[in-house]
Amino acid sequence: MARQKKKEARLPVLMPGVTLIQPNRVTQTSFKGFTLMMHRIFTAMMLHLQDAIQHSMSNPDVTQLELFSEQSNDIFLRVPYSMILKDKTHYNDVRKALRALSTLGAEIPYTDATGKKKLRITGLLRADVPEKPDYSSDIEISIDKKMAKLLIEIDKNEEQSPINFTKYSYEVAQAATTTHTPPLYKLLSSWKLKGGLTITWKELREILGIPEDQYQRFPDFKKRVLEPVQDDLIKIGDCWFNCNVDGFKTKRKGETWLNFKIITPERKQETDKKTEIIRGTLYNFGMTPAQMKSLDIILNDDTISRESILHKISEIEDFMYKNNQDKSKEPIKSKQAYMLSSLKKSFNATD
Repeated sequence: MARQKKKEARLPVLMPGVTLIQPNRVTQTSFKGFTLMMHRIFTAMMLHLQDAIQHSMSNPDVTQLELFSEQSNDIFLRVPYSMILKDKTHYNDVRKALRALSTLGAEIPYTDATGKKKLRITGLLRADVPEKPDYSSDIEISIDKKMAKLLIEIDKNEEQSPINFTKYSYEVAQAATTTHTPPLYKLLSSWKLKGGLTITWKELREILGIPEDQYQRFPDFKKRVLEPVQDDLIKIGDCWFNCNVDGFKTKRKGETWLNFKIITPERKQETDKKTEIIRGTLYNFGMTPAQMKSLDIILNDDTISRESILHKISEIEDFMYKNNQDKSKEPIKSKQAYMLSSLKKSFNATD
């Protein structure tokens, strides 16, 4: 009897600006010990699962897909080296990463049929590679069907509409240059529409797979993890953050919380328009170019709401008017200087 051909996930047509979808359980998975190359392989795997994920968005049972019809405990993917490597080198790095992926345990959170919260702890894959690969070679990947189902299946609400999923750019994830950029970028992408994410430092360390004995002091974590990812995303990302602003790290109930305000090109463009309105308002108020320059520390900070600045300008103007109308109070002689110092004090700005 002829051997039945393995059913493999079909690769979507890769166009510039391709958006991937994955369940939030995958976004929140702790990939302990992952290298940048391992993240690149995993993202390429998720690209190959997009047809199945799209099916899951509108259908309740992904196991009915042809991908799951093979009489085997696995599903099969064929991933080209060209989708992982940036150039025609580093084949040995791919082999090392695949070897690690077959043994390192990922912890994927999920809810079972009875509603109990559980963790699936397992190696992600098995792989067959050419002994002497070239840039056109493929990697044959096998994934346990239960693991594949967790990677693919999208939750539904009572109306059977898809919920709890993340959209992110394939190109951004694969262009990352630091190990922690792909998982943190995907996590931020899941909160992008809401504009921000507040998470405990402990929980973020867990998601990023930071060992307990590494970067135990927050300044070290910030320098070695957050700032490199921030610099990476500012260069390549469709969203980014600023971990150097006041209020990014707060303490609450004995825990350290990190408050990410997620910046996107669209929000940045809208912010820039409102900033020009503020500058025009202050110029009309009589501020000099030198005074305006000293306010750059506020006006260049995208984490400060433009509405709050405009509201504060209005408050200060109103206070000065009432003060100068009150004969019992000393008049404010230099309104521009008072406006300048009041704005700086209100937004804790120092030169």
